[in-house]
Amino acid sequence: MRRDMHPFDWETIIDKIPDILIATDRHGTIITVKGEDLHRLKVRRDMLIGRMIRDFLLPKNNGARTDACVRLPCEMKRPDGREMVLGIADHIVTPDGNEIWVCRDNVISEETEQFLDLYHDSMKKSLFQMIEDKNRSLEKLTQALVNALENANLFHDTETHNHIIRISEFSALLAQKMELPAEIVKKITLYSPLHDVGKVGIPDKILKKKDLYRKGEIEKMHEHVVIGARMLANPGIDPVVTNIVLYHHERWDGSGYVHGLRGKAIPIEARIVTIADTYDGLRTKRRYKKAVAHETAVDIMSKGSGSFFDPDILDCFLKTEDEFESISLRYS
Repeated sequence: MRRDMHPFDWETIIDKIPDILIATDRHGTIITVKGEDLHRLKVRRDMLIGRMIRDFLLPKNNGARTDACVRLPCEMKRPDGREMVLGIADHIVTPDGNEIWVCRDNVISEETEQFLDLYHDSMKKSLFQMIEDKNRSLEKLTQALVNALENANLFHDTETHNHIIRISEFSALLAQKMELPAEIVKKITLYSPLHDVGKVGIPDKILKKKDLYRKGEIEKMHEHVVIGARMLANPGIDPVVTNIVLYHHERWDGSGYVHGLRGKAIPIEARIVTIADTYDGLRTKRRYKKAVAHETAVDIMSKGSGSFFDPDILDCFLKTEDEFESISLRYS
């Protein structure tokens, strides 16, 4: 039985098939010996592993003929195109001179193939289940982190509460309008409120300053995206949330920060949050600025197509501007 025919756990398979004594690779090298049958060969496992099967054939069968048999490809096919495994029967001789008759016929082959099919199906189902369980675990972990960091943000900045709700609603609306897969829409809706989570690492004297920022303070504020990404630097955290946090201040033309990414090099989830965050920033009163009317915000943003914003996503924004205004008023 050739080990390299199927990518499975051959030791497990051999244990399930009582007729197999030895498994070889395509070259005839012994790679597995069924443990419970070793007593029939009167040898230890380590005496067989790595040896050529021909080494144990009777002298009259050894040599070129045996090499050819070991390497001979089967060209016979069943009507459905599958390879037909031929039967084989011969004597083998153990190191102490004992002869043992071994055989393999088509009945055993058919049973083995049926077992392999069942084993393959079982492995696939188990793998899919493992992936689903892993995804659920990651989602729960990230959700817990979202809740914890949102609470930290709220504690740090009392103006954040309605802002993060609006960002989630705006981002979900754009993701749906872009006809993204439902799973991506769900993630963007869930993770977009964390876009500014890195601001918990910005000193209060800067974060809550009432006047316009100076150059050094602006540079310090820009660090919040890097701080946020570091907070999320864990293999168990969904990369979608990291992309939102790290890249939502990048600009379509490459003029944003901190990496200067441009165009579609910016993850789409970040491009969506950029538009949501910009609109909300224009519509919201801050300590250092007044809020602008909805119409003014739309006019300002429409001029940023192809420079600040992804033109396609901005087009979705312009088509749903009334819904943006409703969300803004609902959570003002």
